[in-house]
Amino acid sequence: MSISYKINPSKQRIFTYVSGSIKALEIIGHFETIRREGYLGYPEFIDASSIVDPTLSVAELWNIAVSLRKMQRAGNLGPRAVWVGSDTNFVLANMFASLISGFVRMRVFHDRITAEEWLNKHSRVSPV
Repeated sequence: MSISYKINPSKQRIFTYVSGSIKALEIIGHFETIRREGYLGYPEFIDASSIVDPTLSVAELWNIAVSLRKMQRAGNLGPRAVWVGSDTNFVLANMFASLISGFVRMRVFHDRITAEEWLNKHSRVSPV
């Protein structure tokens, strides 16, 4: 699995690319890294469109949600737009979005342009 990201300071935006098989600890690690760097409140565009076979269980999604909840106590999490390439990933990502809906605004999209438009509309940077 690979998670790479770039910060655009002028747009105050995180652009994240996810490929390969996903592990819960790697996702938690990604959020921990951007928290330590002070970018957790930035809106994030997550390109997961190249992931073909999802490997996360419901229990792993729950563990990620619990970890994000703990991070959220240290500062607000910005909105997340997730672009996926398959119906299965769409369902799993929406399941995760429902788990974190009380403290993170996240939407899942099949279309990159619609995802970017939604993120632009919901982007207000929160101090971390």
